Amino acid sequence: MHDQALRRLWSYRPFYRQYPYDRPVHIQAADRHGAVDCQYGFFYNRIPKCANSTIVQTLVTCSGVIGPGAGREAKRAFMKPHALPAGLMAAFRNEWFKFTFVRNPYARLLSAYLDKIVRKGYAHRRRYRALLEPGKDATSPPSLDRFLDFLAAEGLYANVHWAPQTAMLLIPEADFDFIGKVESLDKDLAFVLQRIFPDHPGGEDRKIGRAGPPPTGAQDKVHTMLNRRQMDRIAQLYERDITALGYAFM
Repeated sequence: MHDQALRRLWSYRPFYRQYPYDRPVHIQAADRHGAVDCQYGFFYNRIPKCANSTIVQTLVTCSGVIGPGAGREAKRAFMKPHALPAGLMAAFRNEWFKFTFVRNPYARLLSAYLDKIVRKGYAHRRRYRALLEPGKDATSPPSLDRFLDFLAAEGLYANVHWAPQTAMLLIPEADFDFIGKVESLDKDLAFVLQRIFPDHPGGEDRKIGRAGPPPTGAQDKVHTMLNRRQMDRIAQLYERDITALGYAFM
């Protein structure tokens, strides 16, 4: 369904009456990244390229909904916000633990490029054909500069893996009880698990298993792969992420 039509339809749903959705990401794509757990009373706003697979797999394993190694099924295990019944909205607002995880915008953008554009070849999908560079071998991935051109011209919100993190938030930043960071994932996720599952074996010392695609090592490549001009362009595109999420301009 067209984004605007779905926004109008879902504006009558209890969740979106309480939290009107005005972000530029398609509402259905954003809603898919909201994980609601009525049994344990938590809301996880999943943001792609922010250890999303690891976090959701850990959550479903601890909750007992799905066992380890569930892969994609783990992301389908939770209720989506649009389905939250009216009778639970007061508890959602006042009692539930609401959290998300964010990442350094420079590293996240580089990770999206290395994974989705270089490794998986998204540029060859019809909707991203503007990424392909004229006169260049069609089997070669577009350069990072070409990718940044695409984002600046038309593609910033075209895919959740590189859309600004603040554009993926379904509730205001101030309404989150906790915003963890990928840079301190082990410590921050341990805090979340202790808060949600205080009686789960292992407590704060439980080991967190990694899930998702192979890591790109983007965090360690930011200063070697990005030149000054590219860093400045990323800062312009993701200025709100940098300022609102507590990161520094490079």
